[in-house]
Amino acid sequence: MSVKAKSIRNMSRVLKVAGSEKNVRLVFSTKNVKSEVWTRIGFDAELSSGQFMIPSVVGKVTDYNVNGKEEVRKDLDKIDKSIMYSSRIKDWHGNPHDIIGSRTIKVYQRDYIPAPSCYLYIIEINGEKYISSGELILHDDQDAENIHTCNLMLECFGEFEIIDSKSEKIISPKLSQIQWEILPRGKYPWDKTKKIISPFTETIKKRDREVIEHRMRVISNFTPDFIAMGRGGFLGYFIYGFEANGIYVLESTKLDNATYVFKDNWEELSKLTKNEIINSEENFERILHNKSWQFNIRKTLRK
Repeated sequence: MSVKAKSIRNMSRVLKVAGSEKNVRLVFSTKNVKSEVWTRIGFDAELSSGQFMIPSVVGKVTDYNVNGKEEVRKDLDKIDKSIMYSSRIKDWHGNPHDIIGSRTIKVYQRDYIPAPSCYLYIIEINGEKYISSGELILHDDQDAENIHTCNLMLECFGEFEIIDSKSEKIISPKLSQIQWEILPRGKYPWDKTKKIISPFTETIKKRDREVIEHRMRVISNFTPDFIAMGRGGFLGYFIYGFEANGIYVLESTKLDNATYVFKDNWEELSKLTKNEIINSEENFERILHNKSWQFNIRKTLRK
């Protein structure tokens, strides 16, 4: 029996279907379904059993799953915040010049709610491929997490079936993370890098796009050894690898964020969820997107 809905508010329908089972998976059959259903969330058209990834943003639930969310605290005093912007000025001779500046504004304080970062998996049951959630434990204290997972599946597919994760004969091959695509190695000067990021910035307002391109250009000028492009939930994120120095720079096509500089090896970094990367307290440098950004990133990459 499948559960079909736009979303659910409680677990009653799922519990009714699950009966006495306490350990289940939510699955969506790919049989007789067009590949567009799963390519829009980041999977390849040709599915391979064992692949897994955080799905791309296609709505509110997947957005929260990828980015987390912020709770605006209007009960607290506003605070100062520095933001970067692009502007055009004229010199004494009337010649225009584009500049990157910063200004301070008053904003409400916000509490950040971390992203759940739930993965979807390609599994095989009796020779048929399914897209599956992780395992759900049907206990009351897990309701919030389980409701999120249900709504994630519903937003991606509009329906799901419930499988007993213990008794079903599910093929569990070696898993292969496909969250990042490493571009061919070689030099990536700005004119080459710009063509890579352009598809992710073309819908952004011109002034905002100029700020994003400015940041990417500054990093590219240090000639990274490789660039990795985010897929699925990491869409719009790029990693610049400077292997000789053991430095990996995570930058995004989003404003109001920060640049993350890691000293860990690339293989370990690629296994982390975005929430683990952004909120980790170990072995990384967080460079805020403010008036000191360019000085700080240059200082870091010159080490």
